[in-house]
Amino acid sequence: MCGLICADLPDEAVRSIQTMTNGRVIEVGRTATSSRRFIYLADVVRKAIKLSRDNFVIVRTSWVKELAEAKDNFIPAARAMDRVLLRFGTIHVVQALTFTTAITKMGTLQTPRGDIILWDNLQTTLLQAIDKVREMRETQVELGLDPTVNNLSGHIRGRCVMVGEKINPYLQFSHWPFFDDRDSAAYISNALEEANIIEQDLLWTNAVHPSEGLIVQSLVVKKPSLRVVALGNVAHEKLDALGISHFRVTHPQYARRFDHHGGYSATLEQAIRG
Repeated sequence: MCGLICADLPDEAVRSIQTMTNGRVIEVGRTATSSRRFIYLADVVRKAIKLSRDNFVIVRTSWVKELAEAKDNFIPAARAMDRVLLRFGTIHVVQALTFTTAITKMGTLQTPRGDIILWDNLQTTLLQAIDKVREMRETQVELGLDPTVNNLSGHIRGRCVMVGEKINPYLQFSHWPFFDDRDSAAYISNALEEANIIEQDLLWTNAVHPSEGLIVQSLVVKKPSLRVVALGNVAHEKLDALGISHFRVTHPQYARRFDHHGGYSATLEQAIRG
């Protein structure tokens, strides 16, 4: 069995998942400084996703736990990891107190979601989590489970695909669209949180990629009901040339620099929800 669970669990529970799945465990250290914790976690996520193609992987943290323990605004990092891990059908099993603390920092966690399961010391809960991983992966598009494809985040169950321009290359490996805790990725993550829009409703891709085509075409074919939102002129022009119906909004980098009236959240909400 292949898949990925992020487990904020006692050692015994982790060993139980490992036994039931013949899984591989990735331990997560606490040594990275708070300011660049995201860089460390990004490398953990990358490794886990790569392994999950042929293995069942248990990561001994989750973005929910990281959010609960963070001393600063961790929302952009949490949402960045959420959108990528959703793509690979990841399930998070977390302690109830951890989840309660995380809700106080990120209001969208109050929206019911099937990929977060609260640990109650029952073996049946672990079986439920494993079954949920299988379900999430079976309902995802095929390219969504391919770790060699970088130009996609989110799950096909979402209602809207956000089309950006290109990745920010400051991370030292090929990565996913809007997978960052700074700059335009952070700006749009904070705006979406303010608009109470959850990552489960979204897919993400870019109009320009050095080695991959415009993935949005295959997503719309797979799910014609998807709303398509172009973030900026480059995405708009690419989609227009392909005849893909879409809604056009300002790129978050432009909004971050020039929108001093705080209207970007409302603009995104209108484009995504109609």
